[in-house]
Amino acid sequence: MNTPKMEYRSLALLRSWPTRDLVELGADLGFNALEFIGGGVSSHLDFRRLADEEGFFDWADEFDMSTALWIREFDDYNRSWWGEPALENEHLWTGIRRRYETICELYPEVDYFALKTVESHEWITDPAVLERLISVINDVCREYEKTLIYRSFLWHPEQLEGVRTIIDGLPEDVVIMTKCVGNDWNYRASHHPLIGDVGAHDQYVEIDIASEYHRLDDVANAFTDEIRRRFDYWVEQGVTGIHVRPLWAATRERTDRAEDPVEELPWSSHSVVGKAQEANLWALGRLATGEADADSDDLEGVWREFATRRFGAAAADTMIEVLRPTGEVVEEALCVDRETFGDPRRRIPAIMTMEGRTAERRTDEEAESLPAQFEAYLEGRETPTDTTHSFQLDTNPFARNWSTWRWDPTYRPTYHRLRKGHPETVGRKERAVREARASARESLERLETVADDLPEDGYEFVRFTLRENEFLLEVMSEMELAWLKASNRLYYDEGDDERIATRADVETHLERLAALTDRYGESVECTWRGIPYELHRGEYVDIDGYLEEFRRYWEL
Repeated sequence: MNTPKMEYRSLALLRSWPTRDLVELGADLGFNALEFIGGGVSSHLDFRRLADEEGFFDWADEFDMSTALWIREFDDYNRSWWGEPALENEHLWTGIRRRYETICELYPEVDYFALKTVESHEWITDPAVLERLISVINDVCREYEKTLIYRSFLWHPEQLEGVRTIIDGLPEDVVIMTKCVGNDWNYRASHHPLIGDVGAHDQYVEIDIASEYHRLDDVANAFTDEIRRRFDYWVEQGVTGIHVRPLWAATRERTDRAEDPVEELPWSSHSVVGKAQEANLWALGRLATGEADADSDDLEGVWREFATRRFGAAAADTMIEVLRPTGEVVEEALCVDRETFGDPRRRIPAIMTMEGRTAERRTDEEAESLPAQFEAYLEGRETPTDTTHSFQLDTNPFARNWSTWRWDPTYRPTYHRLRKGHPETVGRKERAVREARASARESLERLETVADDLPEDGYEFVRFTLRENEFLLEVMSEMELAWLKASNRLYYDEGDDERIATRADVETHLERLAALTDRYGESVECTWRGIPYELHRGEYVDIDGYLEEFRRYWEL
């Protein structure tokens, strides 16, 4: 028996970075929509020109795919012209209707518009204004025979009820699109509470497999087992479509802290094609088209198909063993228990906690408290601003807007033990790191056995990314264990001997971390799948910066 088929299976592409090989692969895997992600309303004319020049909509016709275009209504918002984004502002609503008549005429090929109302110049979360906005745009979409998708993206669980209050009142032809986990920044987080809770609306789930919050394609990160677990839940909850992001554009910065110059490295699209992450795309495609075996939890057939296509029949079975465990290794590097250690995108992961502060004991209530500005907004005492919505909790590295404990209250007791460095938490982390190290080592050893069977330069490319997993795990685990043990000294009343021993453990982790800077010089140049790569070890993480901030914060 096969898995249930999802009716909408979109490949999400950043507007300036679509690649034909990715679209061809997506079509082959059963994706039936191209979804173009980009900036605000002011960028639509530019994208119209780019789409015509590059033939993006022609690709959709060629591969029999529908198309969707993201719209950020309140980017570049000019209050002096439009006035307050308020329910009674008829000037605004008349203008929005005219704007979408123009956009619908500008893009006759587009089948869906996906509306995003946060991460804009004006963050629109007021339920009444949201409902009016969606209804006005949806009326225009109906006139032009297009479908409106409301992307119910929330940064904070405190905003959830406002969205819930409007969903039942929205026209039933509006589709609700929801991120798959606590804002999909942490795959150990709980399911997003809106999944399955959208009334009579169709619901699509959005998932990032380019892994913005998982060190992108610097590492090898196949997490198909987690995808399978999530997908089964979506099916149970009546989800009818998926939105998959296999591409991410970003710049990287290389910094020498001694003189502090910053070199901006070239833009990269970070496509999953040709990397371990490509397995995630295969898993989602085959699951969503109903071609995966519903009775098989291990996705064995999908993995074999992917590995044979990418690495050849002779190496396929071994490459499955090499790549399949990589997702858990990366997760163990970035997380302690079910929380990420700070912001995984940052060169100093816990910098938001340490910067400008020194360590102090906090009560459980203080460690859960929201910034005063956000509290004022929730209570209606302050007008929402971009700063209001983008706030970060900063009491410890495990307090972020996406933290599991914020979206799943049952996890809060574990969170408090974690932030205090409870001995049992430390012991679990040490055991988990040992297991992850063994897994990373086994992947490298297995790769050696098929070195001669891989396509040209495939061995060099895969080996470097697997060793990057090993490096990331070592760096992050030393950072995390040093932090946990420093917190343990702060919160648990041990005798002098025990405190001295714990201090010595902290210093040992810091010494090991400092020694890892020697590996920054490791690099390789290779050509994989006809694409030249210059791979550099660990340039996304600042070990010296962490050591400096850590010692200052903990007064060591």
